[in-house]
Amino acid sequence: MKENELRKKRIENEEKQEKTVQISLLLERKMEEYRQLAAKERIQNERILAYFHGQDEFSFFEDIIEETRIEERRFFDEMNEGQEIVNKEKRQLEEYSETLYEAELQALREEDDADG
Repeated sequence: MKENELRKKRIENEEKQEKTVQISLLLERKMEEYRQLAAKERIQNERILAYFHGQDEFSFFEDIIEETRIEERRFFDEMNEGQEIVNKEKRQLEEYSETLYEAELQALREEDDADG
């Protein structure tokens, strides 16, 4: 590949890297927001269970709260998988960027050798 083509591909790759970083930061921010909401919900749920403890309605609320906990775990598992995918993509883009950079340097060396 010619130097200009390599440079163009490297720039495109760097743009993809920047988008991936932005996605990663957004994902982290949203997960932290959800963690805070989930913590507040758990506190509220514990209050509900304490209020209904010993009453007929207790098991009804206990079941609902357990379902909520399961969904919360599922959500975080999926978000963690998403983070792993984004991190893998970041690593691949970084490696490709390095490869393009090395190829660009090689093209420059060959051009310098040809110019003599």
